Amino acid sequence: MSIQETVDRARKLRAGRINGAELRRLRKAAGNKCEACKYRPPHPSLERSVLHSHHVVPRSCGGTDSWSNLVVICANCHALVHGFWRVRRGEWPGPKNRDELLKQLRALLKGDTSAGISLHFPGSLGA
Repeated sequence: MSIQETVDRARKLRAGRINGAELRRLRKAAGNKCEACKYRPPHPSLERSVLHSHHVVPRSCGGTDSWSNLVVICANCHALVHGFWRVRRGEWPGPKNRDELLKQLRALLKGDTSAGISLHFPGSLGA
């Protein structure tokens, strides 16, 4: 991929991103807490830095900015998601909807790997 193609792709991905007001509404709809582990920041001023919006299916793999493709998760759960599921060859091997993602993430948090979790560790596809 050329530099210009990379720049064009990045611009396309940034276009139409959800704005701050939309993110605040999303956090409020989630009760200002992590939808997976239920962690609530100890002070409202920390919500923005601790609670992240996460695309269930990444935009680079065809995911949208619709609320049905977004979850509010804390920084720790966000790191866990990105540690287990990674885009490979333009494909998303992880959960395909928010309920499935939250179910699998909660199972991981409990240490239960038998709950139909589609794990994808880096390098497991020979990449």
